[in-house]
Amino acid sequence: MKQLLLIFIVSLAGCVGPGNNAPDFVMRNGMYYHAATGEPYNGTFDYTSEGSRYRGTIASGKREGVFAEWYPGGRKKFEIPYRNNRPDGRAVTWFENGEVRSDITFANNRLVRGVTYSSDGREASRITDGTGTLTAYFNNGRPSWEKTYQDGVRVRQRIFHDDGTLKSEN
Repeated sequence: MKQLLLIFIVSLAGCVGPGNNAPDFVMRNGMYYHAATGEPYNGTFDYTSEGSRYRGTIASGKREGVFAEWYPGGRKKFEIPYRNNRPDGRAVTWFENGEVRSDITFANNRLVRGVTYSSDGREASRITDGTGTLTAYFNNGRPSWEKTYQDGVRVRQRIFHDDGTLKSEN
């Protein structure tokens, strides 16, 4: 019986290491809450779901620090720093082939500058003073999203399906 208990404990230890620690939170209205208690969530997570790895920290229900995701093949998909639940600092996203998809800097809840690239590495759009339109692309070359900013504040967003048809706009 003691051997069986030891085997069970050892097998459980392997389930909670980095890459397997599934979070016990739910998200509502942009905030994270403990699934069991409903209280604002506090903690870090590092888990894998459907081959993608996710890592981040939540404090008082808000994103804090760097949030990151990796593609199933192990290449990084995005790295976005947050402060008080808002992007703050340099946010970078990558295509699955490792090429940079977007490199955007936020400060005080405003976009400062940004550049997006097509999957072959060519520059697709650029904002240098917080005003203009950024467009990101799917691997197939069609637009993924288009976001228009005025003085660092997003004033329009269009999201597309991978076939190029409009999914949503606001």
